[in-house]
Amino acid sequence: MNLVCIISHNVRGPISILQGLIHLYELEKEVGITLIMDNINKRVDTLDRTIVDLNDSLNPQNAD
Repeated sequence: MNLVCIISHNVRGPISILQGLIHLYELEKEVGITLIMDNINKRVDTLDRTIVDLNDSLNPQNAD
């Protein structure tokens, strides 16, 4: 299996799930946990952007 496929499915999949769970939580969030969830959300978003950038740079279709 090529690296682009592994990144897309095996790494981004769990991150997408985490993002969805954070979104669901935000619909019913408690005041005491808001700061923690905000920090988790920021880190997940940063990791997601990093993986997207890595995926783009390793994808042969994006080669210049």
